[in-house]
Amino acid sequence: MKSAVVVDCVRTPIGRSHRDKGWFRDIRSDDLAVACVQALVERTGIDPQAIEDVLLGNTNQTLEQGMNVGRTVGLMAGVGVGAGGATINRLCGSSLQALNQAAHAIIAGAEDVQIVGG
Repeated sequence: MKSAVVVDCVRTPIGRSHRDKGWFRDIRSDDLAVACVQALVERTGIDPQAIEDVLLGNTNQTLEQGMNVGRTVGLMAGVGVGAGGATINRLCGSSLQALNQAAHAIIAGAEDVQIVGG
């Protein structure tokens, strides 16, 4: 049986959250996620074409986040067009569900390289 491992991780910057005064109020959430995916690719040296899926947990799918942010972020970050992308909404457990789904796909031998976030 294959093992699924976490190779590296990055985090979006954190700051005050407020519609009018928040630090990142003028930056789209998908742009923040793209920066994370690009940083992971750069830090690990993985070929972006080797990434088979981008799974992102997201509990508030509105505005720019409403159009399958997992797929959108993958494409915006330069992951190959052949890679899948999915947005998972399990409220507080969305990113953990994304991680579990990626691990299951790897352990089952269906895929080898995935990007997971939330």
